[in-house]
Amino acid sequence: MSPISAPGAATRCQRFVPVPTTPAAVALAVAIGLAVSFGCARAQAPSARVPVPEPALATITIPKLAGPIRFLTNDLLEGRVVGHRGNEIAEIFVASALERTGLAGVNVSSDGPYYQPFELIGAVAEAGNKLVVSGPAVSGAARATYEIGPDFSPINISTLGEVSGDLVVAGYGISDPAHGEDDYQGVEATGKIVLVLDGSGTLNLLDVTPTVKARVAKAHGATGLIIATPVIDGKRVWPDAISPKVNRFIPPARTDGVEIPVVNISLKLADRLLAPRGQTVDSLTKRLAETRAGASFPLPGQRATIAVHLARRRVVVRNLLAVMEGTDPVLKNELVVVGAHFDANGIDDKGLIYRGADDNASGASAVLAIAGAFAQAAADGIRPTRTVVFALWNSEEKARSGSTYYVGHPVPDWGTVVVNVNLDQIGRNEENDGSDPRLQVFPLSSAEENANVVHLLGYSLCPDVARIVMEENATIGLTVKEDYDDHASNLLRRSDHWAFLLKGIPAVFLHTGLPPDYHLPTDTIDKINFPKLQRITILAFRTVWRLATETERPQPPRMDGRTD
Repeated sequence: MSPISAPGAATRCQRFVPVPTTPAAVALAVAIGLAVSFGCARAQAPSARVPVPEPALATITIPKLAGPIRFLTNDLLEGRVVGHRGNEIAEIFVASALERTGLAGVNVSSDGPYYQPFELIGAVAEAGNKLVVSGPAVSGAARATYEIGPDFSPINISTLGEVSGDLVVAGYGISDPAHGEDDYQGVEATGKIVLVLDGSGTLNLLDVTPTVKARVAKAHGATGLIIATPVIDGKRVWPDAISPKVNRFIPPARTDGVEIPVVNISLKLADRLLAPRGQTVDSLTKRLAETRAGASFPLPGQRATIAVHLARRRVVVRNLLAVMEGTDPVLKNELVVVGAHFDANGIDDKGLIYRGADDNASGASAVLAIAGAFAQAAADGIRPTRTVVFALWNSEEKARSGSTYYVGHPVPDWGTVVVNVNLDQIGRNEENDGSDPRLQVFPLSSAEENANVVHLLGYSLCPDVARIVMEENATIGLTVKEDYDDHASNLLRRSDHWAFLLKGIPAVFLHTGLPPDYHLPTDTIDKINFPKLQRITILAFRTVWRLATETERPQPPRMDGRTD
């Protein structure tokens, strides 16, 4: 059965008019997309106040969900990646869709009432990036020079220029003497290039990003920083042929206080550098799990030169936000945020478009439908007691930048964010036949056996919010699994809800799992399970309504030392 022609769908809204391909037709294209998105909304008769407004739920239809996905995944938008015209068209469409609901905007930008602009820094690699290592670790030669490739890659937070120095090792590069953690104790880093491991191992510290490691290294007098990381492929990160898909964008704050060159190296190269001391990355990791003693030391006779040359540019991108103010004079100052990102992964140097139907036009469409349903409830005379913010995040695929900016600059600024519900990849069935190495940490399963499954993440951190999800699902009958909070895939940290959790704001994440088309050009609308997407959207609406109307606010998350 075609998902768009599922029983109950209004067939007159199934037709999709192709998007015009000339710049002058963008406004018309947006209008067409809106017609598809909202042309089938059914008017509701006024109803008595009920805990969950069922007439409003009736506006969440398959055609209403299909319209935005069709528009956002159209080839004209070329994967709506940050820094590209397709992303800007997506912004216009989403803002227009929110305006059509009749909900208020946040009015923080001259671009329009629904825009929240923020800056990102983009970078491309120029000629001259290199890593030169000399000393006993270089087999068969006095020195080895590495170009960008499988062993070495500059990091886009890095300052630019070239430095040289003797090599020293400093554990994870963490210095927190107040908590008894100091990887620089017993090692002199002044004038040296410091080699550290990625992450924080078993340490209960929240902020161990490369930016922080670079600041700490500089504070100890280092001239450069090398981070040994388990995932390194410089040619993938900085390819010779730059495409919109691989443009590197980060929030400006990630470069704050970074005053030394910073590069990644592979674990294989790190093992070669550690070999003269009889160490490996694995042995050093085990030592750090047991004790700080002996995990920091010089590498006698070894010297490195780091050269980082990047061309940077600043771009302005935008979150799109609408607001329904609560009715309670006190509780309306508490903000319930339901959000999803609308950006995707662009077009590559071969012209392949990464349309991102599931990731995450599905979630974006759901948030638009939920916003419309809340607007219908208000038209019926039913409003929540707390204020609800309907958020379409930009730049999730670039380090969760949109949601991260929002939690640092929440709007409306008279309110306090008390909970977030995140929708990311909610339109497919999880599937793993063992052939995709990216999915090797997940259990083998078929799409058929996951046809009714949705994963709830954040359950161990925010059990009171998870309870509400489970209670509301009793009327829907999805198979809601609480299984991925502490999982090798690290899914808990890989979407926009994580920005809220890091700020101590309770958040949960609905997700249907990673299909074989994850982050591939084959993530297309024809593979969306629309009846399932509709039911998950209804579950999200009911959850948000409960959170926005119950007297008790959710408790802060139980982070238990989880790190970014």
